This record gives sequence, C-alpha cells and structure tokens, in this order.
Amino acid sequence: MKTTQPAPTDAQLHEARRQNALAQLRRRYEALDKLTGQTAAERLEAQRQRRAAH
Repeated sequence: MKTTQPAPTDAQLHEARRQNALAQLRRRYEALDKLTGQTAAERLEAQRQRRAAH
C-alpha cells in the first residue's frame, strides 16, 4: 500500500518557489563573482564611479 502525502498548500508552494529562486540567484551571483573577480558590492561601486565620471 502506497502512502500519500497531503497536497501542499498555496503558501507552501509559494515559499518553496521563493527559496528556489533565491538559491538560483545566489548561484548566478557566485558565477558572476568568479567571472569578474569582483563581488557584487565591488561591481556596484565601479558602476557608480563610472557614472559619476560622466
């Protein structure tokens, strides 16, 4: 006999999707950090300096 789990609620699905999106975003930022050799804060600061120079 198979045991079944109760269907997840909308709130649980929303939270699971949110957690998955955050994990994916972290992976993307980590990959970008490796590619550029800079952290997100360093990239933002460089962008601010470029804009201020114009």
